[in-house]
Amino acid sequence: MPELPLFPLNTVLFPGMVLPLHIFEPRYRQMIGECLEKDAPFGVVLIKAGDEIAGLALPHEVGTTAHIIESEKEPDGRMNIITLGRQRFRLRRIVQYEPYLIGDVEFYPFQGGNALDLRTRAKRLRGLLLVYIHLLSETMGVSLSLQSLPTSPTTLAVLAAIILQIPLEEKQKLLETAFYEELFIREEYLVRREQMILAHMMKTAPKDEPASPLYHPRVYRN
Repeated sequence: MPELPLFPLNTVLFPGMVLPLHIFEPRYRQMIGECLEKDAPFGVVLIKAGDEIAGLALPHEVGTTAHIIESEKEPDGRMNIITLGRQRFRLRRIVQYEPYLIGDVEFYPFQGGNALDLRTRAKRLRGLLLVYIHLLSETMGVSLSLQSLPTSPTTLAVLAAIILQIPLEEKQKLLETAFYEELFIREEYLVRREQMILAHMMKTAPKDEPASPLYHPRVYRN
């Protein structure tokens, strides 16, 4: 896959993550239309500089391919699509700027590590995540629950990155991490940090009102 149409957004897409999008700009209607016609993916990349709506947005170098799994076209030409993140890639250079970005990319999969070490780290992170989800649920005043967490260490590592409600730049650093072992180390630190923040918010919030989480899940529109 030497070239890939790029969609700079204020979100970080991970492999296995579902991302709904509302497409209204003519250039992205064209891009998504061509992807649907060719049954081809596009790349979601976090905006590094600039503004996607007001002008040219420069993307980060690491992103994830988005595959369209559902689409609906409105009478005025706008589209609602649901995408699934699949493969991580690294942007080598931009080969086209108009009407939308096209990048020369290479696949950039996470690198494995010692199987026993990854299982040990996954077991520890799994317990931390369950506590984090409970605290997040209590803080937001809504019911958040997972019936079970993946047994596969590599799947759990990516799921943790998706679940964490942290700033986008920190999410991007997780996406850019080369090795699973390093990913587990970063995520364990972040989950512990967020647990402390949420626990403090629960203590200081008025008893009659749920505390407001620092980082709200967002619905991204473009």
